Parts: sequence; structure tokens; C-alpha cells
Amino acid sequence: MPSNRPGETLVALIFAAIFIWVWAVIFKKAGYPWAMALLMILPCVNAFVILYFAFSEWPIQAELARCSPQGERDKPTDRIDTMFRQASALEQRGEWEEAAKLFDILSGELRGLPGEGFAKHSALRIRQRHASS
Repeated sequence: MPSNRPGETLVALIFAAIFIWVWAVIFKKAGYPWAMALLMILPCVNAFVILYFAFSEWPIQAELARCSPQGERDKPTDRIDTMFRQASALEQRGEWEEAAKLFDILSGELRGLPGEGFAKHSALRIRQRHASS
């Protein structure tokens, strides 16, 4: 027979409050009302809420899509991003020298900025790996 001591009830309420608070923060960051977190304490309903949350477009995503120019949603953000994608594609196709050259160009353009080290390392890695080819 389960005991129902006041201390156990208090601990359970504290854990429930923390659980609801964490889910409220998550829902709010995704653009949903924080009150959706209350659905998470209902058995079976919480499974459907998680599925809805996982597979629906979030309000924040819809807002970003609405604010971005038409057709720009899935395009690279800038020229540097495009160059990184091109260099990676060249490497995957086996055009190693061209990929290494493009990574060298990127490291020069990113001098002192994030990504410079990655570009330098990528060019060096490609050249070392395929030196005998």
C-alpha cells in the first residue's frame, strides 16, 4: 500500500514545477505559447504534443521564412558559405588540388576571422592525404 507522506508530495510537486518550467522555456523559444507546457503533464496527451512539436513547422520558423526574401530560405547565406560548399563538393568529386586551392583562397579571405583555421587545415589535410595521387 503506497504511503502518502507530506514530504513525498512536496518533492513530487517541486519536480512537476521544474518539469513544466523547462518545457515552458522550450515552447516559448520555439514560438509557441508557454502554456503548452501544461499539456506535458497529461499522460498520453504529452506523446501527441511531442509528435506535433517535432513534425510541425514552428512559429519561429514560419516567421523567419516570412521575413526572408522569396527563394532565399535554403540558399547559402553569403559568398564565403558558397565557396566552402564548392570546395567540399570538389573534394568529394576527387578534384583535390582544386579543392585545396579554393580552401587556400578561403583562408586568405578569412584572415583573422572564424573559419580561417578550418580552411587552412582543410587545404593541408587534402594535400597530405592525396600527395601520392
